[in-house]
Amino acid sequence: MTYRQWKFTQFYSTNGGNATKAAREAGYSLNGVNRMGYYLKKRLRFEIAYWNGKQDERAKLVNQMLGEERRQAREHRRQRQAKKEVAYATERAGRDITD
Repeated sequence: MTYRQWKFTQFYSTNGGNATKAAREAGYSLNGVNRMGYYLKKRLRFEIAYWNGKQDERAKLVNQMLGEERRQAREHRRQRQAKKEVAYATERAGRDITD
């Protein structure tokens, strides 16, 4: 974490959750400060939760991330299985026609 990111987490935690204002106060460029604030809020959510003293929120965020990874893995497995089934059905249909 850079010094400015650290400052952002401090300002974000103390100003009531205004990411744009926190980014500006942390010294980020005024050009695109709202986008930078949004990006930093998402990127540093664990650090922000830590500074807010919300250990439960931090644990909840970790569980959400793990849940999303599990969901993506399940979806990937489903897609792979569907491709295998299509390939098998196509191969079998080709054999039925030639038989």
